[in-house]
Amino acid sequence: MSDREPVKGFHLSITTAVTKTPDQLIATSFPSTEHHRAGLLSRVRHGCWGSAAILKTLETREGVVDHSRLKSALERYEGNEETRHVVARQARDLADSGRIAEDFGYELTVADVLDNLDDAPDGHTLAERWNWWIGSLEVSHGGYHEFRVRV
Repeated sequence: MSDREPVKGFHLSITTAVTKTPDQLIATSFPSTEHHRAGLLSRVRHGCWGSAAILKTLETREGVVDHSRLKSALERYEGNEETRHVVARQARDLADSGRIAEDFGYELTVADVLDNLDDAPDGHTLAERWNWWIGSLEVSHGGYHEFRVRV
């Protein structure tokens, strides 16, 4: 796949047809998430992704980890408003970091977060559930400790 391949047929809120290199798409679409941008660039440079795959990622990105949607969904677990806010923020930061995508091959979604929190032992509070999951990721892959919460 050519780095300059025109990409058509993907609808983004700001773009309907794009003819940019993968590097240009990444630089303009992920300006504040350096780690995530680096992961995408790595996929492009290793021939794994072209412009079409990056656009598909951008097209679905809004549904990845929406802070307010997740914060609302977290009401099912024991924890106060502050805890829900902190966990939702850490989930957004985790998604933006690109580590889940790098380690597991998919973008983190609200459903993924909830599924993993549900796997925690019964009786755990929201913060304990989050830290249980993050601790599991730290043991299995490393590099997740920074996403732990303290409330």
